[in-house]
Amino acid sequence: MSKIVKKRKGTVSTYDDDSFEFSPYGKGEPVYDHSYKVGGSTLGLTKGTRDTNFIAHLKCNADEPDPLGVLQEQLTKLAAKEWPEKKVQPFAPRNKVLLQSNGMYVALDERKKKVSLHLDIDVSEKCDCSQTISAFVIAVNQCLYINQDLLRRVCRATKKPSMQ
Repeated sequence: MSKIVKKRKGTVSTYDDDSFEFSPYGKGEPVYDHSYKVGGSTLGLTKGTRDTNFIAHLKCNADEPDPLGVLQEQLTKLAAKEWPEKKVQPFAPRNKVLLQSNGMYVALDERKKKVSLHLDIDVSEKCDCSQTISAFVIAVNQCLYINQDLLRRVCRATKKPSMQ
C-alpha cells in the first residue's frame, strides 16, 4: 500500500500546550503578468508594487551532454519571444539602396560621396564563411558595375569646375 503525500502551503501557529493551528493559503493571483514557455522552461514578468522583474525558470535533462548549452539555447528562445530582434539598417534613410538581399546591403550616400557595404553572416548554421564573403564580393562587384553610371554622376558632382 502506497501513501499519497499531499503538500499544502500555509502558516502554522504553535501554542505552549503543544497544539497547533494550520491555515492554508488560498488560491492567489498568478505571479506573472505574462509568461512565455519553451519546452519546460518559462520566462515571466512579475507583478509587484515596487519593481517588475523578469524571472526565468530553465529546465533540462541531467543526462544532456552539454546542459549549459541547452539552458543557454532555451534562454535565447525565451528572450526572442519577449524582445524580438529588430532588423536595423546601419545606414541613414537618405542613402540610396543599391543591393539588399540575404544579409547583403549596399547603399550610396550621395551627400558624403560614399558607398557603404554591410554583410550579415549567420554562424549558427554550418556555413563556410569564406564562401559567403566571396559571394558578397562578387555581388558587390556586379552591383557597382550595374550602377557605374550613377557612381560616375556622383563623382562628377564632387569635382568643382576650375576658375580660370
